[in-house]
Amino acid sequence: MIALPKFEIHSPGSLAEATAMSTTKDGLVRILAGGTDLVVNMKHGLEKPARLVWLGKLSELRTISVSPEHALRIGAMCTLNEIAASSTVQQFAPVLAEAACAVASPAIRNSATLGGNLCQDTRCFYFNQSEFWRGALGGCIKARIPSAPNGSVCHATPGLAACTAVFCSDLAPILIALNASVKLINQRRERVVDLIELYREDGANHLTLNTNEIIAELSIPAAASNQFSAFKKIRDRRSIDFALANVGVDLLLDAELLCRRAKIVVGAVQSAPIQCKPAEAMLLNNKLTRELIDRAAVSASSTVSPVPNVEEPVGYRKKMVRVLVQRALLDVWSKASGESYL
Repeated sequence: MIALPKFEIHSPGSLAEATAMSTTKDGLVRILAGGTDLVVNMKHGLEKPARLVWLGKLSELRTISVSPEHALRIGAMCTLNEIAASSTVQQFAPVLAEAACAVASPAIRNSATLGGNLCQDTRCFYFNQSEFWRGALGGCIKARIPSAPNGSVCHATPGLAACTAVFCSDLAPILIALNASVKLINQRRERVVDLIELYREDGANHLTLNTNEIIAELSIPAAASNQFSAFKKIRDRRSIDFALANVGVDLLLDAELLCRRAKIVVGAVQSAPIQCKPAEAMLLNNKLTRELIDRAAVSASSTVSPVPNVEEPVGYRKKMVRVLVQRALLDVWSKASGESYL
């Protein structure tokens, strides 16, 4: 068993207390939700916070409701199993319940939270290793060791002066496709941003959270009767591994299957979820057909740029993006038309 390093832990009884406890100048405090990502990283020496602020006592962050405006609202501390099993989520956003159920294993989903999944760290074959293993490389951009001989190198792409570690959240792509937004709180203010704005293409610093901000709640707009969504994912081992690629799709189709709005979001191939705008434009104001679906899937695959920082080859992951987008759009077509595509 790998031992944890020494640290202080605080358990605030209110959100105001939590934001106060997380406000520090030294940057050595981290927010602890379910711990399925952070605690593992601490054991491997990837994270070394001096203090943790655990949000487990904040019942206000563990609610699921529908607002008067019919927006689905989910507290950041809701576990993935709670989301998957919620009758409210199954009624208003069944594709989210499906995506939550696809994360890791039942044991992990019992602890992992919505906020933790959206804020999980990026991953890289050259970084997510033991300290001894990483030390042999002489550091990297993500390791943030200025004195290391290779501290400014990305080992996955040696000629690129930027970290390309991969963001593997399963919930982020489908939630972005559903136009979700998040409420962010710190001691100074509260703000609401579209979920896609929470991320940037920088593997070493992929979240746009301001200092000491906490995700409090996520909101999803009410779905129209002719709105159809799908989620797809591929990984090496079904109940253990992070995604090699995942896809969230949301389309608004009229009675003739003409596409009036389209969102295609690909995750787990770059440092941030990628919205495939050329593929969306290809679908817009056109009838959803098998031929159009195939062309949009190819376009989506050409939009993403994976690098060799996970076990599977780049070419395979790009191919799987095409396959997953194709299958997600076929699912949407099937739901809208009432016919099977098999």
